[in-house]
Amino acid sequence: AELTIGDVCRLKGQERNTLHGLGIVVGLNGTGDESLPLTTKNLTRAMQLMGAPIHNQLDGSLPIGDIEHKNAAMVWVRAEVPPQGVRQGDELDCTVSAINAKSLEGGTLMLTHLIGPRPAPRPELATVYAIAQGKVTIEAIDTPTGGRVVGGCRLEQSIHNSFVKDGKITLVIDKHHADFAMASDIAEVINDLPDFTETASGDTVIAARAIDQVSVEVRIPECYANEPVYCAMLILRERLHHMPDQSRVVINEETGVITVGADVEIGATAVSHRNMTIEVGNGFLASQFVGMDSEANTSVEKLKALVDVLKSLNVSAEDMIAIIRNLEAQGAIYGEVVYQ
Repeated sequence: AELTIGDVCRLKGQERNTLHGLGIVVGLNGTGDESLPLTTKNLTRAMQLMGAPIHNQLDGSLPIGDIEHKNAAMVWVRAEVPPQGVRQGDELDCTVSAINAKSLEGGTLMLTHLIGPRPAPRPELATVYAIAQGKVTIEAIDTPTGGRVVGGCRLEQSIHNSFVKDGKITLVIDKHHADFAMASDIAEVINDLPDFTETASGDTVIAARAIDQVSVEVRIPECYANEPVYCAMLILRERLHHMPDQSRVVINEETGVITVGADVEIGATAVSHRNMTIEVGNGFLASQFVGMDSEANTSVEKLKALVDVLKSLNVSAEDMIAIIRNLEAQGAIYGEVVYQ
């Protein structure tokens, strides 16, 4: 299948953002903070600095009220804003993480102000982008100190992620595809589009140029000056001339899933792991289990073939990951190894 530019790129300015704040979860069944008064005193100041409208009473006390010991907890609240931005009134999920509590099960998040990732120089200058509140749902039974408030974050300010600057669009290539060849290919595809290489006066110009292996800068043609969204759509749906090679290995250490690109080659080397000795060289693999009458000799030039042989020998995913790590450390894998 052919790839489009949109499959490997995003528009600069269209990034995810986070909103955050400190709040209080109440309604806990004795699993809250061990020392709530001290926690409240210390963290209320932090809430003030983050923009929450909390002020001391005339007698110096805090206007939070009397909260039953261990039935409340201070929490860190976080909401993720999608790349396309959000509008006032939109509702997002937010995550809640306990600071000292043993469990947030059965709790309810009190009204919490969320600000942007960059704190204001003074509390009174902080912009409250959203307000979060609602019932906390525990998603992982083995981690009751964290939960989610579904649709509990309501936007008070619109967040626009602009993608046009000075009449130009910048394409940012995904980190798994970023290289000089990919950047050059993308620029070439865009410059082959007739509307992008000719001005209203008929002059020929270069619309796209690769800045580096990650970024491609594109000048918006005069005919699309008032239609940047349509222009971006045309660019992102263009097909690439060449498929990138699949010289990449992706390893998920938590699940044990190993994904090997068809073009990943291996060089001559030997690896010893537990009760196995594995030798690879000149397209030939020999593996021997120490103390066992089990030996395999197979023609191997690609890492995928090696993984298939190891599977046939009932080598565990954990051992295969360890073997790939050793091969990578010796420089015997001709490709990128990505650990997740």
